[in-house]
Amino acid sequence: MSLKRLSLLVALSSVVACGKNVCSVDGMGADGGTEVGQRVYFEFDRPKPGQKAALNADQKELAKATADAVKAAKDMIIAEGHCDRMGSDEYNDALGERRAAAVKDALIAHGVDADRVEVRSMGKRAQPNPNANTPEEDALNRVVVVKRMAAR
Repeated sequence: MSLKRLSLLVALSSVVACGKNVCSVDGMGADGGTEVGQRVYFEFDRPKPGQKAALNADQKELAKATADAVKAAKDMIIAEGHCDRMGSDEYNDALGERRAAAVKDALIAHGVDADRVEVRSMGKRAQPNPNANTPEEDALNRVVVVKRMAAR
């Protein structure tokens, strides 16, 4: 299944509320953040260490939709990089960081202020699909989730 098709299926099945500028997907996170925009999915083990973390056309389209959703808000934005269950914690922490950084770069390229976007790697510790047991389910965990954090 292509990343674009996977993203569309997940978005259609999990959107719970859309406001004027922000779509909330899966509601509030444990950290109080509200998921916004579109999830950006990645191929297995991409980007590789030392590889420029560039997004493909489908990923850029999803990141643009997310940037459009968050530009008007003044809240902090966190790009959380997630990984599947394969590999060590250390490797997946670095992989999640590379994925989140790629999405942050795309958000900035689409007009989101760099000062508002933080990067966080969740590695494989906090997976969006924690009960994954198949390759298709694992694919749902290779993702960057963008969250809007309430101003403090």
